[in-house]
Amino acid sequence: MSVRFVIILSAIALATGVVALSPVKLPFSISAYGKIVPAKKWVLTKGTDGQLTTSSFNYESGTSEGYTVSQFAREGAMQFAIHPKILSSGAAASGDTVGIISSSETEEQMIELTGTLMTAKANLEAVRGGEKESVIHECRQRLSLARERSVWQQKDLVRFQALHQKNLISPATLDSVESEARLLDIEVGIAQAQLETALTGEKPKQIEMLQSQIQALEQEILSLHDRIGSFSITAPFGGKVSRSFASDTIMIISDTSTMLALIPVDYRIASIVSPGQEVQIKPDMGSSVIKGYLLPLDTDVRILQDRQVLLAVVQLAEPSNEILPGMMAQCTVSCPPVPILDYIKRFFTSRVM
Repeated sequence: MSVRFVIILSAIALATGVVALSPVKLPFSISAYGKIVPAKKWVLTKGTDGQLTTSSFNYESGTSEGYTVSQFAREGAMQFAIHPKILSSGAAASGDTVGIISSSETEEQMIELTGTLMTAKANLEAVRGGEKESVIHECRQRLSLARERSVWQQKDLVRFQALHQKNLISPATLDSVESEARLLDIEVGIAQAQLETALTGEKPKQIEMLQSQIQALEQEILSLHDRIGSFSITAPFGGKVSRSFASDTIMIISDTSTMLALIPVDYRIASIVSPGQEVQIKPDMGSSVIKGYLLPLDTDVRILQDRQVLLAVVQLAEPSNEILPGMMAQCTVSCPPVPILDYIKRFFTSRVM
């Protein structure tokens, strides 16, 4: 072994030792390409058997927020139309009606129930409205005649009572006259009741039956209204309406009020990445750098280009016209300073994409 070679090896060993023992730390960062996504995405799709499916995904938490499936195959002829306001504006607010489903069978049922309800209400008004004028007139004449006969009988009763006091008639004759007077009073009461019934027309059992029928029809119509209301599809949150060229995708709404970037971090250096660290984001075709902050890392390891990586979510500090959902952008994560040797090791593992 030559002296020169020994000197070189010694120099390298000395330099390595100096570097290893040096207290100097160098700034360190992780660079990777990240995919820009909205905070949330809502998708409306159609199935082959007449279903409409809605699903919502939260990219910030990395979880699905649920989905719904509506089956309309048994609803007769169905039609679905996107609300014109959504088509023209290209945006939706939370709670906006984005689409309306109409059913021929449901519409026919509503028309039939409405007609039946109107008929029942008309019948109730007719029953409450009283009898015909001719019947009322007849009852009034009957009451007038009964009163007149009762008045004359009362006069006869007074006269027969005076004769009985003078012993000019027998007690039996007076009893007969008194009985006739009482019967005529009863006839007056009956005639009065008949006139009142004719005037009011109230038939309690018939009215109660019609009221129950009306109440049942109103409840059925209300239930049908709620069912029709469920045929309206509303936006769960506000955002941008995206066009889709897939045959089964009807609409996509993206919540672009907050934008995120998904970046892979090598599992071997994931320990130096923590929530709150600053991230510089620069689109390939953009001229500005957008600031972001790391959210908690995913705990599931993924394989990317034969490397084990964890998925990191970056929240953009503010919106930018240069950042659009679906694009790729260069992301640089600012990490705490590290010793020189660690810097050299991590430099080669920090470039994942």
